[in-house]
Amino acid sequence: MLRRSSDGSRFATGRGQFLTDLPGVAGGLPRIFVDVTIASARTYAALDTGGGYVVCDPEFANLAMIPAGAECVGTAGIEVRGRLYSGTLYRTRMELIAHEGSSLELEGVAFVPSLDAGATWPLPPAVLGFRGMLEYLRFAIDPRDESFYFGSC
Repeated sequence: MLRRSSDGSRFATGRGQFLTDLPGVAGGLPRIFVDVTIASARTYAALDTGGGYVVCDPEFANLAMIPAGAECVGTAGIEVRGRLYSGTLYRTRMELIAHEGSSLELEGVAFVPSLDAGATWPLPPAVLGFRGMLEYLRFAIDPRDESFYFGSC
């Protein structure tokens, strides 16, 4: 069942199942991974409500055709695990995939870091940060059945 606000209006228009573990992603504390399409590629992305941007591994960004098919809107730097990464910001299409209700498409901003030759990205293929994505949504987590509820603001 999709959730409603206290005034009776629909809080969420979609519900997806989230994962707490993603094959190929280094272990540690459980994270919440949601089903999403960024530009032209679908993946499970980690939620990071404290994150500054949607961040895409450069390999995933190339697979999604972000540099080739998205509008460059500037450059930025972010700190990841004590290291500063510089990169490019792209305006691109994103979609949260619903397993019940309606998927939600929106335009957001993705950060693609520039890596030194031979360097690997220390995070999952995509991380949904607050700025550029989550700030445009209403969302809730139900850990009992691993549901991620979402809707537009």
